[in-house]
Amino acid sequence: MSRFQKEIYENLIADNRFVHWASGRDNTEAGYWKDWRMNHPEWEAEFSEALKTVRLFRFETPKISDSEIHYFWQKTRRQINARNPGKQIGRFTLWAGRVAAVLLIPLLVTVVWLYLQNMSVKSDYEQIAQYNNSNPVTVKAPIGGIVDLKLPDGSKVWLNAGSELKYPASFSGAQREVSIVGEAFFDVEKADAPFVVNNPGPQVTVYGTQFNVNAYNNEEDVVVALAKGKVSLTVNNEEQFLEPGEISVFNKDKRTLTIKQMPIDQFVNWRSGELIFRDATLASIARTLERRYNARIKIVDATVANYTYNVIVRVETFEQILELLTLTAPIKYTYIKPEQNADSSYSQAEVIISKDKNRVIKQ
Repeated sequence: MSRFQKEIYENLIADNRFVHWASGRDNTEAGYWKDWRMNHPEWEAEFSEALKTVRLFRFETPKISDSEIHYFWQKTRRQINARNPGKQIGRFTLWAGRVAAVLLIPLLVTVVWLYLQNMSVKSDYEQIAQYNNSNPVTVKAPIGGIVDLKLPDGSKVWLNAGSELKYPASFSGAQREVSIVGEAFFDVEKADAPFVVNNPGPQVTVYGTQFNVNAYNNEEDVVVALAKGKVSLTVNNEEQFLEPGEISVFNKDKRTLTIKQMPIDQFVNWRSGELIFRDATLASIARTLERRYNARIKIVDATVANYTYNVIVRVETFEQILELLTLTAPIKYTYIKPEQNADSSYSQAEVIISKDKNRVIKQ
């Protein structure tokens, strides 16, 4: 028997299309989910459990016959007596008495029975919400790829290559909280609950906005760029705010935060494949290219690693970019193309960059 895959279950109940179909609000998706179910028989248990979860929240008034009223009334009295006879039950009894003054007893029994059933559904919902918060959905963008997705509240996220996002299958509580390692652009839906982004740098609190977080583990800085709206950054228990067009640079070792005004296109345009480098060292460019093109780049000369570039790259191939880097600096490279393995996969491309001592470029 196959092991229950929590990630499949969580992805289903976080999918708006699935929720709308499972709850009966959109029957146009019936064919799609029928095919999905047939094509993935190994996930039948996860699909069935997700279906039950969504339908749990469809509370429909049941039809109760006269013969059942007496039974439900006796059951209701036992449940009330079994509960803590404190002030809350006293208020409930007073409420029921007022209703009895204007309604027939059978209707009162129905209302009380539905009240208790609703409390049961609420308890189940709280358990599911607690489960979702303790078992987040994890989405990873592969090396060499970009992933876009929609969160349970409708917010949109673009994940850059080699990034990982974690979020609950459903948002509940006082705030909407996600975690990012890598780079992500967020377009957050406005709501009363603040949107919080945890990352290796400052906590980012959002109030409905568009912004980018660059927080790769192998980078010394965490950079937040604000395109629209309002965000706050919390560092050492101190909160600072960004204005549109500003970026913050947090040094992870020194734990210092610097805010400055500058063009933010380099933190936005990567979603369409454009790479923009401003005063970027060759070492940092190499790390970006490794993620974007699934390559391993080795710089064998420390002085070469510190060369700085200002360049815009649009849909060029990997080799074209390497050639472009050699035009403005005395460097050379050896490119080892990926080869197909026996299992039909490909090896990782390798690049070795060194100083070209035969070239002198005038500044």
